[in-house]
Amino acid sequence: MIEAKAERDMSMPLSDWEPDYASRAARMSASEIRELLKLLDRPEIISFAGGIPDPALFPRDEVARAYAEIMGDPALASAALQYSVSEGYLPLRHWITELSTISSSLRARSRRSTFSPGSCSRPAIRRW
Repeated sequence: MIEAKAERDMSMPLSDWEPDYASRAARMSASEIRELLKLLDRPEIISFAGGIPDPALFPRDEVARAYAEIMGDPALASAALQYSVSEGYLPLRHWITELSTISSSLRARSRRSTFSPGSCSRPAIRRW
């Protein structure tokens, strides 16, 4: 194996790329969300922002067990790692709609429901 080591001649100045940028680049500003998320790296900051849960509350053990179970079965692992339909994994849709029907007055139908992560702008269960 040939190892290549890239070294920059420190006596040579870096190129000034600014003249090559489109004029609209001068109007660009930092993302407010990215700037806020940088605050989370500071240990004295406790965030009550939506979507930033306390990591101590993450169900690490449960996720690890589920991961091991799915990855331990070649058929499940293949399905879990593959792209799928936008509506979501049908067996999971069946399970969620069954649970929703049992625990509430919601009468959802899994083949007519779409599930999305909470970060999406649509509701978790959409009926049409």
